[in-house]
Amino acid sequence: MKIVYHIAAVFATVAFFAAFSENPSYICEEVMRLQSEITVALLSLAGTLLGSLGGILASSKLTAYRLSQLEKKVDRHNGFGERIPVLEEKLKVVNHRLDDLEGVMNR
Repeated sequence: MKIVYHIAAVFATVAFFAAFSENPSYICEEVMRLQSEITVALLSLAGTLLGSLGGILASSKLTAYRLSQLEKKVDRHNGFGERIPVLEEKLKVVNHRLDDLEGVMNR
């Protein structure tokens, strides 16, 4: 919003000098120079805004990707937590059978 006030102030100043100037062609040259400066400033503003928004979007996409990868790792880790008790139970059964076989062989 500040840029609108600055542009309005520039045009008001130019209009004031045009009203009280003895050389109108000089005023026309100044208006043209100021218009080109304002155009450059507006183009710079647009480029800055587009660059900033592009950076924000790219960062957001990267963060979402990293978060999804982390969620996959957590899911895999949770799968290990569910399988370990099953493996422990199977190991107990194998140890019990091994003890039974050793008992049979020692007789």
